[in-house]
Amino acid sequence: MLFLVASIVVLAYPARAQQLPDSVYVKTGFITSIRSEHLDQERKLFIHLPVDYDSSQPFPLVILLDGEASFKAFASATELMNWQKLIPSCIVVGIPNVDRNLDYAPYLERVPNSGRAEKMIAFYKEELFPFLESRFNIGMKIIWGHSFLGFFTIYVMLEEPELFDAYLATSPVFRFLDQVFDPETMFDKVSDNEVRFYMSLGGEELVTEATRNFALKLESDAPDSLIWEFSVKPDKTHDSNAIIGYMDGLEFVFTGPRQKQD
Repeated sequence: MLFLVASIVVLAYPARAQQLPDSVYVKTGFITSIRSEHLDQERKLFIHLPVDYDSSQPFPLVILLDGEASFKAFASATELMNWQKLIPSCIVVGIPNVDRNLDYAPYLERVPNSGRAEKMIAFYKEELFPFLESRFNIGMKIIWGHSFLGFFTIYVMLEEPELFDAYLATSPVFRFLDQVFDPETMFDKVSDNEVRFYMSLGGEELVTEATRNFALKLESDAPDSLIWEFSVKPDKTHDSNAIIGYMDGLEFVFTGPRQKQD
């Protein structure tokens, strides 16, 4: 009889626990959507407001690409970093993919249907940012992208550097770099804008010649207005570099480059 009573109590407990109200400390964010004329589609947005959000003051905005995979973990990591006083409170917006390969591809010869990257940039500039700014008090803007979307992040920085204040690219794939940019003029547009740029690679991932060439051009040609850091994570792969690179990149944005060791 005692066992039966105990079983009933144990079975009933989860039902009562589920009735507890949500808390800003456990709820990651909410979903909304925006109609884009540039993309000719409805786009979902995953939005996280920090626990101390106050509309009377501006908060940095972090745009996460690959939002369906990154948002939950990265928004939580951003909140944890703030709790640890490593970075200020941030609004985090995840952009889920519709067609990852086409939506972020600049125009490339012999690649059918490429060139939608410009439409995505117009979406950010003319639709997404006004939409968010009409609802939240937004300060500086940061974008993070990984792999092919890390390349898109760099593409935006080199083409329209004024769009964001800081660019975080983890394990970017550079196979289209020489089809899009002239190495001699690659950083010309950045020279007129003060932006921060963080790039990281996993030490265990394959480093291509295009990646090495970009790193060398960054070292030799980056203008003084580009505050940058390039980091290699020795024990990380292409995939495991993503979140640690993101967190280190955010810390770099708000605290500045680490001192290089001789």
